[in-house]
Amino acid sequence: MRLTCFTPSPPAGDGKKQKTMKTTKEKIFAYSYNSVTEFVNSIKDKEVNPLFKEEEASMHESKFYTKFSSTENFTIAQNLLKLGDTDNMKKLSVAGLNVGTVKSTGSAPRVQRYNNVVGFCPNVPRYLQGAPDNMINVRRKIFKTSKVINVFFNISVSYTTKAKVIIKTNASFVNALLALESKGYRVNLYAGKASHLNDEYFICAVKIKDGATFFDKKKIAYPLVNPSFLRRHMFRALETSGVTYKDWPNSYGYPTAKNDNETIKTGLQKVGVKCDTIVSLTDILEMSSQEILDTCFANRK
Repeated sequence: MRLTCFTPSPPAGDGKKQKTMKTTKEKIFAYSYNSVTEFVNSIKDKEVNPLFKEEEASMHESKFYTKFSSTENFTIAQNLLKLGDTDNMKKLSVAGLNVGTVKSTGSAPRVQRYNNVVGFCPNVPRYLQGAPDNMINVRRKIFKTSKVINVFFNISVSYTTKAKVIIKTNASFVNALLALESKGYRVNLYAGKASHLNDEYFICAVKIKDGATFFDKKKIAYPLVNPSFLRRHMFRALETSGVTYKDWPNSYGYPTAKNDNETIKTGLQKVGVKCDTIVSLTDILEMSSQEILDTCFANRK
């Protein structure tokens, strides 16, 4: 895990969007984790920021909070993150997730033409030269690629957003990434929270998919669909962070807007994540996979 602090929205990202005022006093508290395991182990026994001593929303076990977060307690949430979320995996599949039908190998199949003794049409110059391989044929060849995209998916969203909308949108989001991988890109996918309160920013990014691996439906279902990833895990990350503004426990921050993306990229870069693309759930709600490609990855198609 890497973290940094430097100067250059209901709880945690569930409030309404708030305009960001850029100032010279801006502070960024950024944290990155190279795997789910690293994240789980890091926050398990991490000391709580004194600001949150009387709050710790991530640990609430009331009936209201159980419904709000969709898990009874933090321990259950930890297990779902570590082991995978079967129930929400099924919901993603029902919503149209295409993992298993689209090859996401980090390679691109292309048609290559070559000269051969047999083929579908003659190569006239070679025929006139008397060359035996005077026919043009085709073959499919896998071209390995080193094109890597680092994507940060900001899951902060208003608490009024319906679960079925989130599930459908996130299925479309993953399908868009699968489409990119089928064309030869390799996607490193980070999911987490980017929020702000006045001139302080909190950013937490957890790598949930490595560019060298396939999408694992069971493993990505929890961070992409289960509200607990935001309302327990990201809240816990905030509660154990170094933020200093005294009102953080009251709102847990507000989701960042598009004009904050450069600030987010700067923060992530300081903790070792060179982010190419930032996608915020609030900006793509109810979009199709094609619309997400056109909006967020126009230069990658």
